[in-house]
Formats: sequence, C-alpha cells, structure tokens
Amino acid sequence: MQARRNTRSLGRIRELLVGPRGRIDRLAIRKSSGDNGLDKAAYDIMQKAQPLPPIPDRMRTDRVDGDLPINFGVRSFNGKSNTGNC
Repeated sequence: MQARRNTRSLGRIRELLVGPRGRIDRLAIRKSSGDNGLDKAAYDIMQKAQPLPPIPDRMRTDRVDGDLPINFGVRSFNGKSNTGNC
C-alpha cells in the first residue's frame, strides 16, 4: 500500500506517432502530471528510447499512433538512510 501512495502518475502522453522505421514523428503530453519536471522527464524518456522497434510488415501500415500512460515512483527524502531500499 505504501508503494501505491508513493507513485505519481504523469497522466498520458498522447499523439505518440511512430513511423515505419521506429522513429517518433510526433510526441505531445496531453494531460500534465502537474509537475513540469516529471512532464519533461516523460518526454525525454520517449525521445531517448528511439528508435523504437520497426513496424512489422504484417501490420500493413506505415505508422502507429497511440496513448501511453507513464507512472513515476516518487519518494520523499528525509535525510535518513534506509537499509535495503534503493
């Protein structure tokens, strides 16, 4: 239960449009987490993940677009060491 309280949801990255070779052609955050740093981190994660796997020929399409939820585990730091926790 504690882990669930420490998770902050970004919301959704929308307008994720991936071309045939796995390059992201369009990326936009549509629902903010309310934290500019987390929103930027989500955007940066997707940019750094490129190239994504290419679209398989059997899909018979030249692009894939979708909606991607991203959640971050956010912990507060009280200055004390907690043995066994990373």
